[in-house]
Amino acid sequence: MKNSRAAIHQPKAAKKRKKRKAIVLKAAVEEFDEVGLDGASLASIAAKAEVSKALVLTYFGSMEGLYAAYRDRVDQDEAELTESEPTKAEKEAPKELSAAEMAMASLSTILNDLADRPRGWNVLDDGQRQVITDQATRYLGTVKRLKNLDNDDIAILADAWANSVTAVIDWWRRHPDVTAADVADRCSRILKALAKS
Repeated sequence: MKNSRAAIHQPKAAKKRKKRKAIVLKAAVEEFDEVGLDGASLASIAAKAEVSKALVLTYFGSMEGLYAAYRDRVDQDEAELTESEPTKAEKEAPKELSAAEMAMASLSTILNDLADRPRGWNVLDDGQRQVITDQATRYLGTVKRLKNLDNDDIAILADAWANSVTAVIDWWRRHPDVTAADVADRCSRILKALAKS
């Protein structure tokens, strides 16, 4: 009888451990996104997760182990954000979508992906940002109005796009009460105003 009780409680304990570990990792994501590895504090992460520092170390072994788990999570998120295949917006877009409409569809996808953690944009490495720039280049090369531009012109436009997205995300980080949808609406107004000028 004792053995069957232990077997019943074991899955509950494993579930509880997994849930607490996820809470700690979420707190670490917030901390590392905010201040990076050098500025992060084990005490701060434990406080955000409402657990002890000892429990954080039990789960991850060290601050470096916790950071490695954070990087794994960020890499997974980034892989979803920066697929080298055409984005959902690119696949679903009508063939004659204007550059401003395509930019808005792409930006909306990025904002929605980052809705829970806008600081995540800043941990993309150069390779992952290059994938986003490549997606922009691929799209810009299909815009009929831009056919008179050469490859270097298109590359400049794509770089300008990637840096504009960074500027939008930086603005959003300074205004944490603004939702992803609100940022998208603001950007849509800006792009429409630019397209008319």
